[in-house]
Formats: sequence, C-alpha cells, structure tokens
Amino acid sequence: MNQDTMDNRLWFTISLTVFLMASGFGSSPAIKKSGNYLLKWWDEHKQFLVTWWPYWAGIAFFANVRGTGSEAFSFCQSYTMERLDQYDGFHLAWILDMCILGGLPASSPLVKALLDRLALLQGPDGAWSSKYGNAYCSLFALHSLRNYGRICQIGSNFPNP
Repeated sequence: MNQDTMDNRLWFTISLTVFLMASGFGSSPAIKKSGNYLLKWWDEHKQFLVTWWPYWAGIAFFANVRGTGSEAFSFCQSYTMERLDQYDGFHLAWILDMCILGGLPASSPLVKALLDRLALLQGPDGAWSSKYGNAYCSLFALHSLRNYGRICQIGSNFPNP
C-alpha cells in the first residue's frame, strides 16, 4: 500500500473512531476493532505518516484510550504544539474539538496555546479565514471558544474569563 493511501486510511480510521466514541458507540465491536488497529499501528510505528490530521485526532483518541500521560498522547500533543504557526482558524478549531472530545480542560497548555492562537488570527471584522470557507471556519471557531468558556452562550450569566 502506498504512503498516501495508508495515511488516508489512518486518518479516516482514527477520525471515525473518535467521533463514534464521542457519540456513545465506544463499546461497539467495530469501534473496538478500529481502536485495536490504531493501537497496534502506533505501537509498531510510534508515528503516523505525513498528514497533520491523524495527530490531531490522536489527541482525543489517546487521551481516552491510554490517558494524557501516555507516550502516544504526549507525542500527538507535541507534534501539534510545534506546528501551531502553520494552522489557520479552521485547523485550530478542529484541534480544539479533538481536545474537547479528549476531555482536556481549558487549563491544559495545549488548549491555552490553541485558544490564544485562534484569538490572534481573528480578523478585524470578527471573523476567521480559511481555505475551507470563512463562514464555516468562523462558526467552528466560535463553537470552540464557547466550549472552552472564552465567549458566553446566549442567555448565560457567566462572564468571559
């Protein structure tokens, strides 16, 4: 199997596994099988291939499966932190979504760095830009900011931190 095909397989497998686990399907035999496949891959290779995405999904996957103290989680977190300046608002919001799914608190150094970088990239009009679409990117960014308490939900009474 060529490297691009393998990278896509890992990306789709880990992403699907994370989202289905978060949706309450963690005990499904299919999720257990895909989780075992990912763990075996990681234990044999100690890395994914060329794309960022599996490392981001690895934040949620390994936080839930092996814990935030695991070598695999630490590697995915470090990989992501080292490349923060390469990510646009969409990427940052996607990574924050993985942090939410992994149960990382707002006090996590990774979450703080991502939120700070996301705030830095906000345009003067209040929006974020991305090659994936500015409106979509802005909605995704606002969702992440709300989930981590940087903005209030309409009708809530808590102040912005």
